[in-house]
Amino acid sequence: MDKLAEIEQQLTTSGRQWLSDGNMPGAEDSEALAIASTVKIDPRVYPHAAFWYSMVSKMAPGKLPAATGKPAAPAKKPQEEESKGGKAAGKK
Repeated sequence: MDKLAEIEQQLTTSGRQWLSDGNMPGAEDSEALAIASTVKIDPRVYPHAAFWYSMVSKMAPGKLPAATGKPAAPAKKPQEEESKGGKAAGKK
């Protein structure tokens, strides 16, 4: 069975939105995303996998856990205007 068929089967039988347990994508989703990103998913053949891919592929890289199961490094935040004395500095 190819990886897309496995993703489709897992999503169909589990009834979950993500391959990993929980309310957010996990390491299993990251691993599958790396594979699914290299192929074109036909939504007529793999409807659940296509929906899953459309959601998980939009996640910011720092929001997905690493495929090894370790959390990915958080995305860097730009410095806030407050520290530069901009408009936000006077707001409370």
